[in-house]
Amino acid sequence: MKRLRALLVEDSESDAALIVRQLDKYGYRVEVERVETEGELKKTLEETPWDVIIADYQLPEFSAPAALDVLQKRGLDIPFIVVSGAIGEETAVDLMRSGACDYLIKGNLARLGPAVEREMAEAIQRRKQRENAALVLLQSAALNAAANAIVITDIDGIIEWANDAFFTLTGYTCQEAVGKNPSDLLKSGLHEASFYQQLWNTILSGTVWRGEFINKRKNGSIYIEEQTITPLLDEDGNVTRFIGIKQDISQRKQMEKSLQQYADAFFHCGDGIAMGDPKTNRILLCNPAFAQMFGSSTHEIIDHPIMSLYHPADQNIIKANIHKANHEGQTQFEARMVRQDGSTFPVHINLVSIRDAEGGVIYRIATAHDISERKKAERNLLKEMEDSKRREHELELITAVS
Repeated sequence: MKRLRALLVEDSESDAALIVRQLDKYGYRVEVERVETEGELKKTLEETPWDVIIADYQLPEFSAPAALDVLQKRGLDIPFIVVSGAIGEETAVDLMRSGACDYLIKGNLARLGPAVEREMAEAIQRRKQRENAALVLLQSAALNAAANAIVITDIDGIIEWANDAFFTLTGYTCQEAVGKNPSDLLKSGLHEASFYQQLWNTILSGTVWRGEFINKRKNGSIYIEEQTITPLLDEDGNVTRFIGIKQDISQRKQMEKSLQQYADAFFHCGDGIAMGDPKTNRILLCNPAFAQMFGSSTHEIIDHPIMSLYHPADQNIIKANIHKANHEGQTQFEARMVRQDGSTFPVHINLVSIRDAEGGVIYRIATAHDISERKKAERNLLKEMEDSKRREHELELITAVS
């Protein structure tokens, strides 16, 4: 038996019992409540979900039209069936126009079961339609609010719909874009014809295409977009439309180019560059020039304790400058470093602290320049100056004796 929650607007217990018996006969397992006043109806509508409302036309303190009005003001779509004694045809027509689903005579309830089943099925269908409409609105709102540009075209590539992000990206308005082919609006001339041919061959076969476009905005500026074009298929597997999702990656491409330039500079720089972890005080990354200073490979230097790279006598200098870099962001100093073979060499260090958004130091980057030749030149110059002074002094002595 099918469960049925039936609310009866009825003042006669015997008539209510007759309605329940009729529904039982039709195969319903009826859960019923009977109300006689507007207050009772409002209360039970708040407390219980009902499948159907069956109302007598006229009660001592209430009526079917008044009950229908309560239902409609609450925005409830519950099948409302009037079961009453004979009423005029005009009254019955007014009830149906007001929103009642059906009208039955109490003396002939044979149609009650089928009427309830029909109206419940229609109520379910209306609810599904409302849910589908709401879903379509939600999907439309979501597509329109999406950060990525979205465009829908027909099988020939003619734009049928696009979201706000598309118009922002391209500079075209809805009126300018809808009804046009994207290539007529955005084509930069920087792709070969074979590029477009391969794209069309892919999507017309029902396969998703992913790739990058170099396109042109309405104002003539060039930008790079990453795009996915998805074919929409009907029940027979035929392509009916295409959905394109676009993302402007111009900045990312520029950043990648800049990063590549930085990477090239990092790995090919003549000075040694190393990145250290301030938490572990170990080397995270270094370029070949840094490793070569120590007669080592980058693999041997990475994860090496930073302090062990410096001469033990210079440890206090290193600690003082790390402290300075942590507070001031950058410092420069000279120190001695120790090669793998134990020999030492002087370096000029530029130490920079990299901070996160909260201001904490997350990396330290040291640029080390071997100043051995400079120190040698300084020593030679100092020796020459000392030799010159000595010769001058000797000359003075000789002159004084003479």
